[in-house]
Amino acid sequence: MPRMPFIACVLLFLLFLGKDARAQRVERKITEYTESDGLSSRLIQCLLQDSRGVLWFGTPDGLHYYDSYNFNVLRKSSTDTNSISSNYVTKLAEDKTVDIWIGYLYGGVSRYNIATGRFRHFPLKRDTTSDRQGEITMLFIDHLNQVWIGVQHEGLYLLDKATGKYRNYPLTGSDGQPLAATLGAGYNTVYAAREGSNGLLWLATRAGLYQFNTANGQMTTVRRQPLTATAGNDEWFQTVARDQQTLWLGSRSGGLLSYNIDTHQWGQYNMIQTGDANTHRIVDLNLQGNDTIWVLTDNKGPAVFQRSTGKFSFLEAADQRTGQYKDIIRDKANNVWVASDRGLLRIWNLARRFSYIPVPIARAPGREQYAVSKVFVNARYQLTGLHNGDGLHLLDKRTKQRTTLPFHNLPAEDNDLQVTDIHEDRQGRIWVLTRDYLHRLDPQRKTLTIVQPGLGALSNGLSTHLQLLREDAQGRLWIGTRYSGCYVYDADNDQVLAHYAPDATGGRHLPVADIRAIQPDAYGGIWIGGSQGYLGRLARGDRSFTTINTGLGMSVHVVTGIVAGRDGSTWVGTDGGLLQYKTIDHKPVFQKVYTAENGILSDMVQSVVAGIDGQIWCITQTALCRLDPRTGIVVNYGTGEGLENPYIGSRIDTTKTGDMIITSTGGYYEFWPSELDIALYNTQLLITSFTVNGQQRYYGNDLGSFSQIRLKPSENQFTFEFASIDFNRVGSQRYAYMLEGVDKNWIYTRTRYAGYSNLPAGNYTFRVKAVGGSGQEEGSVESVSIYVAGYFYKTWWFAASVFALFCAVIYIVYRIRLRNQRLFYELQTKASLLEKEKAMVMYESLKQQLNPHFLFNSLTSLSSLIRIDANMAGEFLDGLSRTYRYILQNRDKELVPLGDEVQFSENYLRLQQIRFEEALQVRIRVEEQYHHLRIAPVTLQNLLENAIKHNIVTVDEPLVMDVFVEQETLIVKNVLNKKSFVETSNRQGLAQLQSLYQFLSQRPVEIIETAEHFMVKVPLL
Repeated sequence: MPRMPFIACVLLFLLFLGKDARAQRVERKITEYTESDGLSSRLIQCLLQDSRGVLWFGTPDGLHYYDSYNFNVLRKSSTDTNSISSNYVTKLAEDKTVDIWIGYLYGGVSRYNIATGRFRHFPLKRDTTSDRQGEITMLFIDHLNQVWIGVQHEGLYLLDKATGKYRNYPLTGSDGQPLAATLGAGYNTVYAAREGSNGLLWLATRAGLYQFNTANGQMTTVRRQPLTATAGNDEWFQTVARDQQTLWLGSRSGGLLSYNIDTHQWGQYNMIQTGDANTHRIVDLNLQGNDTIWVLTDNKGPAVFQRSTGKFSFLEAADQRTGQYKDIIRDKANNVWVASDRGLLRIWNLARRFSYIPVPIARAPGREQYAVSKVFVNARYQLTGLHNGDGLHLLDKRTKQRTTLPFHNLPAEDNDLQVTDIHEDRQGRIWVLTRDYLHRLDPQRKTLTIVQPGLGALSNGLSTHLQLLREDAQGRLWIGTRYSGCYVYDADNDQVLAHYAPDATGGRHLPVADIRAIQPDAYGGIWIGGSQGYLGRLARGDRSFTTINTGLGMSVHVVTGIVAGRDGSTWVGTDGGLLQYKTIDHKPVFQKVYTAENGILSDMVQSVVAGIDGQIWCITQTALCRLDPRTGIVVNYGTGEGLENPYIGSRIDTTKTGDMIITSTGGYYEFWPSELDIALYNTQLLITSFTVNGQQRYYGNDLGSFSQIRLKPSENQFTFEFASIDFNRVGSQRYAYMLEGVDKNWIYTRTRYAGYSNLPAGNYTFRVKAVGGSGQEEGSVESVSIYVAGYFYKTWWFAASVFALFCAVIYIVYRIRLRNQRLFYELQTKASLLEKEKAMVMYESLKQQLNPHFLFNSLTSLSSLIRIDANMAGEFLDGLSRTYRYILQNRDKELVPLGDEVQFSENYLRLQQIRFEEALQVRIRVEEQYHHLRIAPVTLQNLLENAIKHNIVTVDEPLVMDVFVEQETLIVKNVLNKKSFVETSNRQGLAQLQSLYQFLSQRPVEIIETAEHFMVKVPLL
């Protein structure tokens, strides 16, 4: 941070005059910035404040800019094609699109786009065969945003920004001939320009003042006397400023000159009357108001010229040195900045919002330093107590009479006179507490009377060091001491009611003797605090103090002050911060601690007081702090606001009129709190830096193309840096920011940084504003829209697609399951039907076997055999029994081996051959290799029976049948000779057999009928 310089001046310009000390409100000071403040070079060549308020300056070591917090530098880099063209910067300008133009010692000019961080270079070449380039002596942007350039020894140039080409306009003499040809190249130099009307430029040159017509390129000399090679330097102009129709010109040796454009009248004002004419060469001018002109000389620095008097005054101090001064500007806050070889100088007005009022004492100077310890003010009197002073100072405001009242100390103590507190009770009595005694003051008689002498003395005769005085709701006075606890004094009866001390017993016992703070609260209780971090409260009706937990553990070593707030809160100053308590159900409850993390400068609070508006004020080791209990906003005041005295830590008090007083060495500060909120000027808030994953990001292109910053999914960690461009309140500015979409409320901070990380994809808006002393917004809110892209698998459309796909899969699975379930039910139904058909087939087969006609025929044949051939009848009966036994054994089986079925059918055929003899001829040719294959039971018997039933079986027309296996298929083939009528047929047997095999096999039962044969093919399983 910049320091008050060795060159810091004590020159005071009293802008507000009055009869009392409070009228002296502004002081003018000088601050110097050098390498120790962050500059890479103290050789400053030129200055510029851009439209945003940022200060730019060129040096031989690069281009610098200053945002009131940090000095930053842009340098040429051989590895960065986007770096500056040259490190030696001589001139600066800003165009209408807020681009910064840079002129170099060698290398032409460059344009820097702040939003994108990009440079475009325009090298200057004299001709097509030479790359030699000259020093840029002037940069000027006209109202058409045209760039005019002065080049040493080469006159004036106009740059075509589109093509990068230059057009040269050399200076000419009154005869129209180029000056370089007649007087030398040195005269062909333009140093400054100002715009006139109708496209005219006024040029300050070595050859005098020129009027240049930008439309036709015509040069016109405007001189007081003809220009010759032997002429002096009175009209060697290095700067020009315009005030309506008057041009002010700085001469190399002729002082300050004026030229009236309308009357063509010249005026001249010499800076010195005698001596060397080149002593003070004016290199720059800056107009301020209607009367003041800041004049910069190249060796003695800045001076002020008053037009009303025609006089110059240098800003000199005893230790000011001569040097080389280059440029002078005035910023938006009326700070004057000076470029020199000694660094960067700021001439600024210190706003005296705090009036320092010295209190002289009647003693020889040079003795030990004294301080004001207490200032008391009522309607009639002002009392000023001193530490190590000459007594009590009494001012009768009505008569303006001042009196110093001495007082006595204990005989065993030293002679230092110390007033420690002053209090006016509710009856109008004024009490004065000194180190050794309690006094009652009679202001009319101007006398101090000692009350209760024993209060201030220990048993050894030394002082108890009376420190503070408070009055409770009953009108009793509480007196705190350093070495003997505290006393309670009844002033009406002149009686000490109680003494609380470490050596007292019972309810009067206190753990500490050093009492630094006493405060009655709104509930009738008494708060007390002191050394060893002790904090206690005596509730109404209690006989002893109750120790209160500070809420900070061992971090509090001393309680320095206690004050009751309007809202029932109690505020406690400690060396560990400012503590807040709430009394709930008559019991103190710790709420919060305010430290440096919350904005208080230094954790060590020395004194605490409540203002008449409810604000809480405290003094730390480094600043005066104000806390708004409603918002929690802390505002600090220090040297920048006029509190320059390093010792302001003893006491702050509020008077009955609302003024506040801060005691200090040799005097005190007085201020009106509401004045601190008055802004002297509006500052501009800028977002000075934006980093993504630690890398600087220029987002001008994004905003130009998309109106928002667009970040990749991996760029979801970024930081903003911002600054309120206020060169006068550096370090005391507060900010509030929020990222919409993340932060629900404004975040108040004293730092200038806001960082966010691991942000999900989406749109955000970052907002930031400067916050004034009372929490009010200063200026506009800066906002930037940000879009963080998401990984495709984290985007909403991907999630929607996955969800849709999931739903589609669920639907497809559901449909498949539904279809499979339907197919299952269908198959189950078909299986049931097949089971039923199978059962029906088997039932029909069984019926066939149990057909009464078959049984009748079999029994008839058996009866005949019994009569004819008993042995044959026995065999017939055995065969018939075996037939029915097979049927009964296999009626529940789906399949049987083909060999068993063939054996069963042969037995059946023997029975039929007994009946039909030669009329039935059956040939069964089933090889043994097929016997293991399976077939539905009684299938072959049914087919044989079916052939016998439907065909004629006689000796003349025998039924010939063949049974054989072919390709794992059982074939039953018979000669077709159908009966005309079949008595027992229902014509469903073969159909049921086909249905049965649809259930048993994928191969169907084939029925083939020709004119000669009938054939059935049954698949074997």
